Amino acid sequence: MVAQGGVCIADQIAAVAETDGLEVGDQLPSIRSLSSRFGVTTSAVREAMQELQHRGLVKVLPRAGAFLQSPESRESTARSTDETAADPIPGEYNLFHLLDARRVIELELAGRAAERRRLEDLEPIRRTLRRTLEEMAALPAAERRENYVELDLRFHRQLAGLAGNDVLADLHGSLLDRLRPHLERIPWDTERHAETDASHAAIYTALAEGNRGAIQAELRAHLQSAYDGLLREMTHPPIPASDRKTAATCEQGA
Repeated sequence: MVAQGGVCIADQIAAVAETDGLEVGDQLPSIRSLSSRFGVTTSAVREAMQELQHRGLVKVLPRAGAFLQSPESRESTARSTDETAADPIPGEYNLFHLLDARRVIELELAGRAAERRRLEDLEPIRRTLRRTLEEMAALPAAERRENYVELDLRFHRQLAGLAGNDVLADLHGSLLDRLRPHLERIPWDTERHAETDASHAAIYTALAEGNRGAIQAELRAHLQSAYDGLLREMTHPPIPASDRKTAATCEQGA
């Protein structure tokens, strides 16, 4: 159970409904907002949200957020959470097989998104790009990597959602969840940030233009960059987590 100063973070989040005057069906603040509000990591908030969902207090919807539940729906949610929220891709898999599966699915989803998109539907993904550009510079160095990866993955989830196939989008989302810990280990220096931002901008431009070929070409190059970064990691033996943190601190201070 996630706790801060002896107080369970899940309980603090549950109290937000009362303090903010939220009602059944209302959406809770974003993970990023709650992280800042309680002074904890976004990972701690995600874990707390999962506990609240297990209690039946909230319903977490992929790519949408967490919503307060009515009392009568809590019992059924508590019974069904393990089934409905189960990973559609169970088991342990080779990292590079996961990357290959992501590439196959996301390229198709991106192509469909370009063909189906309406300009008015692009506002959320455009807002994510703007937040990435504006907020990263304001964050302390220690928080940038985790928050950058979160916004990066949000961009790709939103892109997949525009394709109009919830089954493929859920499979894609599960792949991203499995890949996230590996992506967080890729060095995220200023140069890499700039390259990723430029790549996201090119993908968005092709999306706005409705150009299937262009968006798939830009996305293919973008995903290859992540693949190459993780492949380079394979040239070194694993190191303890404490050593990784020390190395990351040195990188950020450089």
